[in-house]
Amino acid sequence: MLYGVREYWIIDPPAQTIGQYLLQGERYGMDFKRNRGEVARRAIADSVFPVAAIFDDAANMAAIKAILYTPLTADTRTASY
Repeated sequence: MLYGVREYWIIDPPAQTIGQYLLQGERYGMDFKRNRGEVARRAIADSVFPVAAIFDDAANMAAIKAILYTPLTADTRTASY
C-alpha cells in the first residue's frame, strides 16, 4: 500500500450511484455499487450513512446531525480493517 489508501469511492451524480472500491492485495476491486440503502465506510469503524445523503440535501443534513450527536467510543475513533 503505497499511500495508505485502503478504500475509495466513485460518486456518479447523474446516475445517483456510489461505487466503493477496496484495496485487495496490490489492486483495487469494487466492493459494491448502489443507488439506495446504506453505505458502510470501511476506513472508519461503525460508520454507516444513507446513500441519499450524498444526493439529497435533507437526507444529508439528517446524516450530519446523526454523526454530530452520536458519542464517540474507542472503536469509532480509530480505523479498523
